[in-house]
Amino acid sequence: MIADVVSVHRDGVLEWISPAVAGLLGYAPHEMVGRSVVDFMHPDDHAVEAHELPTAPGEVVTGRRVRLRCKDGSHRWVQSRLTRTTDPDGTPGPVVMCTRDITEIVDLETRAATANATLTAALDVSPDGFAVYRIHRAPHPTEQPPQQRTGQPAASPAAQPTGPAGPVGPVGPVGPVGQSAEPVDRPAERFTVLALNRAALVADPDVWDAVGKDLVDVVPDAEASGVLGMLRRAADRGPGGGTARLRTDFFRYGRKVTVDCVAVRVDDDTVLVTWRDVTEQALAERVLVEAYQRVQGTWDTLRAALDASPDAIGLFDVDLDSHDGPDGGPTIRVEHVNEAAAAPFGLPPDRVVGWELSEVDPQHDPRIRAAILQVARTRDPQQIRLDLTAPGDQRVTVEATLAPAGQHRVISVFRDATAHEAERRTLQDRRRHAEHAATHDHLTGLPNRARLEQALRHALMTCLPGDRVGVVFCDLNKFKAVNDAHGHRIGDHLLRAVGARLAALTQPGDTASRLSGDEFVLVLPSRAGDWTPDTLLQRIHDTVEQPLHTEGITLTPRLAVGCYLADPATHPTDREPTDVLAAADRAMYATKPAPDYSI
Repeated sequence: MIADVVSVHRDGVLEWISPAVAGLLGYAPHEMVGRSVVDFMHPDDHAVEAHELPTAPGEVVTGRRVRLRCKDGSHRWVQSRLTRTTDPDGTPGPVVMCTRDITEIVDLETRAATANATLTAALDVSPDGFAVYRIHRAPHPTEQPPQQRTGQPAASPAAQPTGPAGPVGPVGPVGPVGQSAEPVDRPAERFTVLALNRAALVADPDVWDAVGKDLVDVVPDAEASGVLGMLRRAADRGPGGGTARLRTDFFRYGRKVTVDCVAVRVDDDTVLVTWRDVTEQALAERVLVEAYQRVQGTWDTLRAALDASPDAIGLFDVDLDSHDGPDGGPTIRVEHVNEAAAAPFGLPPDRVVGWELSEVDPQHDPRIRAAILQVARTRDPQQIRLDLTAPGDQRVTVEATLAPAGQHRVISVFRDATAHEAERRTLQDRRRHAEHAATHDHLTGLPNRARLEQALRHALMTCLPGDRVGVVFCDLNKFKAVNDAHGHRIGDHLLRAVGARLAALTQPGDTASRLSGDEFVLVLPSRAGDWTPDTLLQRIHDTVEQPLHTEGITLTPRLAVGCYLADPATHPTDREPTDVLAAADRAMYATKPAPDYSI
């Protein structure tokens, strides 16, 4: 340990310094005499000002904590006590300063403050409530209060160390290290709040100013709820003596709240309490208890329901620690099976209760055993599909659903999946048909207007700058005349043929749709900026306007075709499908009138 350094200062200049300075700062005394202490101080620190120095002989002043520069360039924390001396003529003399190395103390305090801040932050992010209480013990009949024992008034709570969440240590007088301010051989009488975490304040805003108050003032029903008794038990057990636990109910803002509390004595003067709101959990537990109470009375009803089920149902007891099963593995014993499960083996259900699974069905599929053991180990439900041979050598697909049913139990349900698969495929087909009908024209099978607008919107949103989206609008000329002359059946046949011919001209990613009546639209996404529709439009005319022979009638369709190239990256009006369709419609009408039908 480095000895204290004694030095004499007059008017801020060192007149003498003890040799111990070499052990503290590395300087020889003559290297410092004649200089000011300020010359050796860290630039960020400030020495005692002149008006703060002791003035009267014998007066003692404690200086600030400062860092002094060592000869090797490092710094050490020190603190000094300054005493004013008297010159021979009776006037105030130089100041004698006793300097002590407190570097290790500062390091410990810094680490403690950091640890306290980290702990406070950790507690503040916890969803559970935390509180720290100081223990006040009943006075001994022959013991005087602390003020009378020491002859000094008790320390003010303001003098105690504090942290971000409030006081972090016991308040009141304390003796030497390892001694408590209050003897621990007396029972705890009351508790005052030292600190609360954020969760406690959020859960009950009424306790925001609880620090320093008595517990019963903060929680009026602390005695009735058992909280005070829990704290007393924890305080009487001593540090490391285990925890005191309590589940209790409070009424807050007209609502019943159930909490689980845990209290533990941290040291002779402090108890830490944490609690968690388990209102929903307690309610669930009560519901579960009630359900278990009804189980015994409903077991016969459940058995009857299981026996009436066409599915094979079995309840198995699994002993994972046993080695009496096949190949020295765990045992799986039947606890209950319904009629459907026992029938294939020609045995009554009650007969096989207690049998090992391998005794009931020596030829059982090994995947069934493996699945039961897996569910018993992981407690996670499983579903497997098995191809089995039914009586009569008929191959069937069985769907087995296995789930945990209490500790060491697994319930299994075996269902004939053949019919189930047929039902599932039928439902899928119906759903696909409904989805198709909602987005496609029932006559031509092409996408309808809703699907067209969806495809066009997607093409416009994904069009890259410099590319274009082509929209070809086709109108079937004189279609009404066909319906009037030959009837709707011939007209429908014509529409289907035109739609099929247009669809055959599209590329992957294009959309050919029937907009309405005799109008068709092609959406051509991601066309290059220099692409022109002339070739495509000519192909449309050449392909669609081919003679169509039906029911002894020959029709030669004629189309009015217009194309609009949308540039959504440049033109805002090209970003809405309705605007783009209107532009393509105008382009189509610019090509009318078209030739009549040739019939």
